[in-house]
Amino acid sequence: MLAMLAISISYCRADQQVTESVGSKGLVFAISQPTNLFTKGQAVSLSLVVRNAGQSPIRIPSLFAHDEGSSVALRSGMFLICQKANGAFLAFKGLYFKASEAGRSLGAGEVYKAMTIDLSRCFDLEAGTYDVQLLFATRDSGFVDAASNRIAFTVREE
Repeated sequence: MLAMLAISISYCRADQQVTESVGSKGLVFAISQPTNLFTKGQAVSLSLVVRNAGQSPIRIPSLFAHDEGSSVALRSGMFLICQKANGAFLAFKGLYFKASEAGRSLGAGEVYKAMTIDLSRCFDLEAGTYDVQLLFATRDSGFVDAASNRIAFTVREE
């Protein structure tokens, strides 16, 4: 039986939640933020949750990111893309690491909070509106080829 892998991005606010998904393999990846409005200098949190929507356990990486010390590091094969409303792309300031862990099994229906990172430590965020997207590439991580939908957020002056 072929499992389904769905890439899902959820943008959550107290008054609404919007979720879209695409993909194949039994996993749902959801990136979300607690709000879409941030003040310059404030942490801009982004979380990744992985859910096994399939009927059978599936092996996934257990380590997706490090957000400690002076910079954020993402697992090789994961890419954060941040674009300003005017179409300009921001340079990722973080690092990448090669993961060699055995991973973990994600049971049918199980949810795993894979990471929470601060986008203000990943990009030079000035006042303005941005879109962020998470990409995965098997050539670098051996995990999955996938792209999430985008989340929009705004940074305002203090």
